[in-house]
Amino acid sequence: MRKATPKADVDSTPDMPGKSASKIMYPAVLFVIVWSVLFAVAWWSVASLTMHGRQPIYFPNQPWLDAWMRWDSGWYQIIANEGYSYVPGQQSPVAFFPLYPLLMRIGAQVTQSSLVAGYLISLVSGFGALVLFYSWARERLTSKQARLAAIALVIYPFSYYLFGAVHSDALFLLATLAAFALLERRRYWLAGLAAALATATRPVGIIVVLGLWLRALEMERKSAGEEARSLMSRLGLSGLRWHHAGLALAPAGLVLYCLFLWYRFGDPFAFASVAGAPGWDQPPGPHTWFKVSFFKAFFDYPPLRWGHIRITAHALITIPAFALVPSVYRRFGVAYGTYALAVLLMPAIASKDFMGMGRYILAAFPCFAALGAALSERARWVRIVVAGSSAVLLLVITSTIARGFYVS
Repeated sequence: MRKATPKADVDSTPDMPGKSASKIMYPAVLFVIVWSVLFAVAWWSVASLTMHGRQPIYFPNQPWLDAWMRWDSGWYQIIANEGYSYVPGQQSPVAFFPLYPLLMRIGAQVTQSSLVAGYLISLVSGFGALVLFYSWARERLTSKQARLAAIALVIYPFSYYLFGAVHSDALFLLATLAAFALLERRRYWLAGLAAALATATRPVGIIVVLGLWLRALEMERKSAGEEARSLMSRLGLSGLRWHHAGLALAPAGLVLYCLFLWYRFGDPFAFASVAGAPGWDQPPGPHTWFKVSFFKAFFDYPPLRWGHIRITAHALITIPAFALVPSVYRRFGVAYGTYALAVLLMPAIASKDFMGMGRYILAAFPCFAALGAALSERARWVRIVVAGSSAVLLLVITSTIARGFYVS
């Protein structure tokens, strides 16, 4: 089948009013539809089904709101309300980066609740991320492919985290997409600032810095009429210019957090040190990298249990994500391909049993664009089966998380 011709790296012509409106209208309608369904499912699940006893109920009289505040939400609430603390060898809030809880703290001045502020921040961030993603995809794919890519993102089984969950995933995706969108328009200082917000949101934000650097070099050499023949040639510093200086802001979020941890607790990398605390049990090293805990779980606790199903599901969903990376390289170039590979590889290596990979995949936005393009070239029944299966899994996962079960 004929492959869609990639569009130019930067669309320098101004959008017509109708074109600009369509870039917002489609993702806006799509977001509202999916959010409405998930909102109803989560509300019904909390109000009508059996809850998991280990999860605290923050808003017992408002199940529609409480459904979005699970697990790590409690850590973010502690940081927003009380600030950071750190006890070496114990689970501590320093594992969570500061931008999201800082915004929760600011928002609480209006909402009177840091958790309500967190819900609104995640909801707005998820909406903004979808709009930016759809715009990014439309500049590189056909209209049909971009629409399928947007659908693939919002009905992805773990897209629950884009629709109001009090976690930092939606905010991180928004900051990352904003950084790349601004870079494509050669707004280097603003791109660096957006990337700094990403690096202040999650540890994997450092991969955004790598992606921006590669993309800036790619754009510079293409505009100069040069063709880099290998990845290594694209890494040459000779491609950088003074107008790229704004990108130096990109790692500022991570640097400032490390300085804060050093000043406050004497350990600039406390967020990494605490990963080995009992209960989390995933310090950097071969035991974590080679997933000893993942394989050991099946020998220590036979027969099959919920925990086995959970970690296996995260491991299995990681496989197609990595399988899409070669397509990202082919369709969108080395910079976006390297970003997608690295943003998947970093948490996959750092996790002791792949737990959490389901939502970490959300950061690999070029993979969803590649999936949308691939689905457009398949028979209609294939698209229906894939979309239907994904949507059903999303509903099940949303209901399960809302009821307090540890899914991701």
